[in-house]
Amino acid sequence: MAIQAFVDESGGKGQGTVFVFSAMISSAEHWAIFSDAWQGCLDESPSIRYFKMNEAATLKGEFYGFSEPERDSKVKKLCQIIANTGIVEHNCVVKLDDFNATIGTHSASPMTDPYFFPFQIIIMGVGYEILEAGGHIEPFEIIFDEHCIFGPPAKAWYPIVRACMDSDLRNITPIEPRFDSDSRVLPLQACDLTAWLHRRENNQGLGKFSWIPDALYGLVPGMHSNRLTMDRMKAIVDKSYKFTPEQLAIQKDVIEAYKETFNDTWPPSKRGARKARKQ
Repeated sequence: MAIQAFVDESGGKGQGTVFVFSAMISSAEHWAIFSDAWQGCLDESPSIRYFKMNEAATLKGEFYGFSEPERDSKVKKLCQIIANTGIVEHNCVVKLDDFNATIGTHSASPMTDPYFFPFQIIIMGVGYEILEAGGHIEPFEIIFDEHCIFGPPAKAWYPIVRACMDSDLRNITPIEPRFDSDSRVLPLQACDLTAWLHRRENNQGLGKFSWIPDALYGLVPGMHSNRLTMDRMKAIVDKSYKFTPEQLAIQKDVIEAYKETFNDTWPPSKRGARKARKQ
């Protein structure tokens, strides 16, 4: 049974106090059922071509001309589709002030953007969710909402991060994550809703949308969802970090992954370091 995860992000520098990735995990068969139901709801009058929660919240874009009751009815129906399709939701939340005080200050590009490490962590988190469920040994597929600025460098570094994983996790993670548009890929629109929800909960609160968590009653919360805490981010940049024997044992794989990805020596040459930062 093929497993697919879809991921969208919300927030960033100048967009509130947190950055969020939200991933939804299910079988390809479930996603096909979901997509048919989601498209049917989009087509119901008053119809919309695609769903973005920010447009729903502000009654702009596709929700321009909707009344609040019409908007709420449409969003509730979409929430019911999410809640009734056997989906696991896994998320990673980063407090931006903590990030700026640690990784954002002490790392080099592209690590200095809050998109980079959560991108890698959400892939690993999805893998752990699948391992926890048991019975799945094939690599899953993961599709992110496209991000033309931060997506390519995060993807370029993924093979190096993957080389750091323990063998059980590495065996089921994809060789390469994919990107696509949430205007075309319907599950990404559902992730847009939950990513918005987590960011809003951690900023000004849900306010008039406080009913959404109840509407998502059947959505299965991930066991490994987490915050990228200040302590964890300090450990990432701590130069005196003590590697475990297991981590030391895979260093050769990590170095080889770096050399293959960026066609450079280790430690990086100045040319290679510049290329790695620009990827």
